[in-house]
Amino acid sequence: MTLVAEREGAVCAEAEAYFGDEPPPLGKHLNVTVLYTRRGLRGRGLGSALMLALIERARERGCEALSVSNASAPGFYSRFGLACWRRWRELTLRADLRNLLYERNPFELAPAPLSPGWGMALGGVGSAARIWDRLDPDERPPEDARSPETLVAAELAVRSGRERARVVLEDKPFTAGAVTAYVWTPDCRLSPRMWAALGDCAARLDRNQISTWADDDRRADVPAPARWGEEVREVWGLRL
Repeated sequence: MTLVAEREGAVCAEAEAYFGDEPPPLGKHLNVTVLYTRRGLRGRGLGSALMLALIERARERGCEALSVSNASAPGFYSRFGLACWRRWRELTLRADLRNLLYERNPFELAPAPLSPGWGMALGGVGSAARIWDRLDPDERPPEDARSPETLVAAELAVRSGRERARVVLEDKPFTAGAVTAYVWTPDCRLSPRMWAALGDCAARLDRNQISTWADDDRRADVPAPARWGEEVREVWGLRL
């Protein structure tokens, strides 16, 4: 769904959002992915008008919540009653066959069933495949907007020395060559050797970028190596 604010026929501000259905705390919700006002036109209430319109649309559709997936202006959103629901680190690495750290494949392309007691070290409850499936049919992007590859690229059993991990790599819906990683380990931790194995996995599957995320309060459990880019993001939400 796209909403715009116009003045004299020109678009001055824009909002993009989609209706989804996820596990708590979101439930049936409207997720705002873009809310932008052109430079030189900020401070005139255009963004506020769009935000109020989004809240109204969410209530009309019977949503339980409205969320903002990357709230970069918390002061603005707090004026509408939104609060920070979750903070996480987005981690990204350029994958390149010329920069492999292992001479041999550190993984097996095979189903890797979870063993009892294993926990998620990286990733979250959502996934690209689930996002596509849960989108309202009227809000689902056209097929040609997706990555040309399959959504699920590989399910891997990774072994690095004595360490083990189960990894699911999914192609990002809008970015060809990029994958998102979901990682489970016996102790919910990730060593430098395993981080290196993840980068190699993506490169050997002909992908050029791998990204994942971890809760911001788990820095001690999953410290990312320096060569991984890191950015802190927040989800803000409002109960309707």
